[in-house]
Amino acid sequence: MEYKEVHIQCAQDLIEILVAELDFAGADSLSELDEGVVAAFDISQFDEAQVEEICSRYGLAFEVKTPVKKNWNEEWEKNFEPLMIRNCSVRASFHPKPDHCDIDVVIDPRMSFGTGHHETTSLMVDYFLDMDFNGRSVMDMGTGTGILAILASKMGAKTIVGIDNDDWAVDNAKDNLELNGQQKVEILSGDSELLSKFGNFDIFIANINRNILLSDMAIYADHIVKEGKLLLSGFYLEDIPVLKAKAEESGLEYVETKSKNNWALVEFRKK
Repeated sequence: MEYKEVHIQCAQDLIEILVAELDFAGADSLSELDEGVVAAFDISQFDEAQVEEICSRYGLAFEVKTPVKKNWNEEWEKNFEPLMIRNCSVRASFHPKPDHCDIDVVIDPRMSFGTGHHETTSLMVDYFLDMDFNGRSVMDMGTGTGILAILASKMGAKTIVGIDNDDWAVDNAKDNLELNGQQKVEILSGDSELLSKFGNFDIFIANINRNILLSDMAIYADHIVKEGKLLLSGFYLEDIPVLKAKAEESGLEYVETKSKNNWALVEFRKK
């Protein structure tokens, strides 16, 4: 997915207001800085006139930038440290397998999301370790590097499908499947529209941003078996009420929340 970044310098007392305005305008992610706000928009949905209108109301200037894609393999080789989450190791292919780990996941990320180091992914990995995947069918929406699909497969899931709308991520996830010897995982390029090709899943995972989760919640719910699980992450604790309301509207019931540094994971169950 290609993005545009909007950089706005403003006083501290305007940051919270701008974040709310830009979120409503469809920003996929927002960063609060000491000197202002940075908002990232999917380039296909970006409306510069709408941003200009918001800024003009507060007498602010803004700058639109196209982020430069990095070679994440090179960045990892410079900075990455292997990660151990309880009995699960997450490492790059150039690191040796650690001793005393029951599950070993090898991830070379290229330019994709999902290294295990971000709070949302580490929350998911930790949550998985208390779940029973044996014989289960799993959908991993927004699969990124494929880390969660690979972990589900290594924990005994029967069928696993990963979907991502970024072709870089799809290619990366397929390469990571080979690194881990997990041929039973199917990785596809697309979005929630692809779900019409499948039946219902025992476990449905979506580690994406809040706006997409709200937009696609009903579709996800339609593709979960009765008593099946929906695991959501990629949002803040303060986003939970609106996500919970949408989930309940879609026939799901709230189970529990886990959090780390204000990032949240929420489990729902299909009634």
